[in-house]
Amino acid sequence: MVKRLLWTPLAIGFSAKDADTLLETLKASKITKSEPVPCTVCNDSAPHNMRYRLVRCSCKACAQEAPHAKCPWRGKTLHCEKLHTVDIFETGKHLTEIRAPTQPRLSAEMKDFARTMTAQGLTPVRIRNGIMRGFNLAPEDLPALAKVQRFCQHYASSKLGSNDYLKEMRKLVQDAAFNSEMDELESFTFTQDIDAGGLPVVGNGSDQNPFVVGITTKRLLMRASRDATSFILHVDATFKLNQLGYPVIVVGLSDCARAFHQVTLFVSSQRKEVHYIEMFPALHRIYRRVTGNEMIVDKVLGDADDAQFNGIRQVFRGNAEVKYLMCFYHVIAKVFEKTCAMRDPQAKRVMSGVYDMHFALSAEEFILTKARVIKQWAQNPELATFSQYFQAQWLTGRYTHWQVFRTARGWATTNNPVEQYNRTLKRHYTLHSRLKMGSLIGQFLTCCTSESLSGKTFASQPVIPASTLRRSKQLAAAKLLHEYMPTRGSIEFLLDNDDLTIPPESMRVISKPCPRVFDPEVGRTHEALMVTAQQGAHLSRMEIAEMPSFGWLVDTKARTCACRFYQKYAACISLAYALSVRGQLGTGQRETLVYRGPNKKRRLQSENQQESGRPPQSGYALNRR
Repeated sequence: MVKRLLWTPLAIGFSAKDADTLLETLKASKITKSEPVPCTVCNDSAPHNMRYRLVRCSCKACAQEAPHAKCPWRGKTLHCEKLHTVDIFETGKHLTEIRAPTQPRLSAEMKDFARTMTAQGLTPVRIRNGIMRGFNLAPEDLPALAKVQRFCQHYASSKLGSNDYLKEMRKLVQDAAFNSEMDELESFTFTQDIDAGGLPVVGNGSDQNPFVVGITTKRLLMRASRDATSFILHVDATFKLNQLGYPVIVVGLSDCARAFHQVTLFVSSQRKEVHYIEMFPALHRIYRRVTGNEMIVDKVLGDADDAQFNGIRQVFRGNAEVKYLMCFYHVIAKVFEKTCAMRDPQAKRVMSGVYDMHFALSAEEFILTKARVIKQWAQNPELATFSQYFQAQWLTGRYTHWQVFRTARGWATTNNPVEQYNRTLKRHYTLHSRLKMGSLIGQFLTCCTSESLSGKTFASQPVIPASTLRRSKQLAAAKLLHEYMPTRGSIEFLLDNDDLTIPPESMRVISKPCPRVFDPEVGRTHEALMVTAQQGAHLSRMEIAEMPSFGWLVDTKARTCACRFYQKYAACISLAYALSVRGQLGTGQRETLVYRGPNKKRRLQSENQQESGRPPQSGYALNRR
C-alpha cells in the first residue's frame, strides 16, 4: 500500500507572480513530475485543468550532509490554468538548514522578456545580454547561458512550433492548407497529393516519401496571370535555411526592368527530377484553382540542372515548347573555375571571348563571333582542353541559350534578381541562421503575406537603374564622359561631314575608358571610381566597343543608343548622361531651386561655370565653346 504523505500548506490562492517569489526563497529544488490534471484549486464549475508539479530537494548542503541518503523534503504546486492561482505545499524536513550558494535563476519577468525575444528570432546569447542590460544585473547575478538556452529552446519547440517532428509538420501544413474562402492576402500551403479529406499529404523526406511543400497567396499567384511573353519565369534554389539541409526553391517572375516578383516558395527534401516533377504540377494545379486558367510560360531562366530542366519541360507547355534560358552568371562562374589555374593573359583571352559571344546581337553575328573565338583559342595549345570543354558544355546541348539576342532589351539574362531576393529571405526572415522546419514554414507564411502587401507593379518599359546613373555621374565628373561638339575650326566642321549631322532630339556622347588601379589587398585591378560606380573590365569594354571617333548617337526622345551595353540592358551611361544634360532624366526626386549663394566651390560643380577673371584658354573667335 502506498504511503500517504501529509502535506503542509505554504500558500493558498497565491497569484503566479507571488508564488514564484515564494518559491525563490526556498532551498534549491528540481521538478520530478509535471502533468495536467482536473483542477481542484478554484471553485469554477467549468471543466478545466491545473498544472500538477512535484519537486524534490536538490540542495548541495543536504547532499553533503548525507551523501548516501535522499533528503526527505518534498514540495507540491497546483497551478490553475484558468484563473492562474497557485497552491503550494510541502512535506518532510531538510537534512540541514544550511543553504548552499544557489545559482541565479530566471525570474518571471525575465522569462516574459525571453519569450518575447525568442518569438522575434533572437539567439539565447543576445537574449541573455538583453536581460543583463534591461534588468541592470551584476555579472554574478546573471543566469547562466545554459539556463537561458534551455528555456528559450523549450519555449520555441513547445509553443512556437520550432521543431522537426513529422506529426506537427503535418498539422502545421494542413492547418494552413488552401481553401477557396481565403482572403487574397492570406498565406496558404499546398502539395501535389491530397488525402480523402482534401488536405495536403506531407512526406517524411525519404527517397520513397519526399517532403515537398509550397507556400504562396492568391495575390502572388495572380502575378502570373498575364501574357506569357511579358515575363521570364525564374527558378533558383537557395540553401542553409534549415537544420535538415533541405533546399528552398524560389519561383518568381522578372519584368522588362529586371525587377523580381515572387510567386511561390517550395521547401523540398532534395533537388532530384522526381521532386521537380512533383513541385511544378502542384504549382500548376493550385494556379488553376485560384485563377481558373492554365499557367502558360514562354521563357524560363535557370541553372544547368537536368532535373530542373526536365521538370519544367514536362509541365509548362504553352502554345509552343517553353524556352529554357541559361543564367549567364552560371556560365561565367564555371568558366572562372576552369581558368583559375591559367596564366593571366590566357584567362583574359578566354573571358574576353566568352563576353564577345554573349553580347552578340543576332544569331548570325553569334555564329561569326563563335567561329572567330574558337579559332583564336585553337591557336593556343594551352587552351585546347578548355576549348573542348566549352564547346561540349555551352555551345552544344540543352544549355546554349545564354546570349543577349535570346531576350529583348532590358530583360534579365542572369538569375541575379532572384539571388537578391534570396538575400532578403536570409536577412529579414531567417536572420542568417538555420531554423527548424516548423519555424521556417511559419516564417515563409509571414513572408508571402508581407510580399503580397508590397504593392509591386510590373514595369511596362525598361528603366535606367540607379547604378548606371551613379556611374554616369562619376565618369562625367572625371571628364571621361562628355558631349561631342565639333568646333568651327575643326576639319570635320569645315568638310561638313554628313555623319556628324545631329537631329534636334539627339546628342553625340563620347565615352572614354576609365583608368584602372591595382588593389594589393584583393590582388586585382579595379576602376578608379567609387565602389558603387565600378564595373568589371569586360562589361565596361562593351560601353565603348566599336564606338565612332565622334561618339555614340543617343536619341533622347526614343531613349536609344547604339552601344552594345544598351542592346542588353536598354540603358547605358551615354543615355543617362544625355538625358541628364537635356534635363529629361526624371529620377523622381523633388526639384529644388537653383543655388545662387556665395559658395564658389559649389557653383563650380557645373561644367559650364568658370572662375572669375580671364579664361585660362582662349579659343577661336568662331569657336562655339
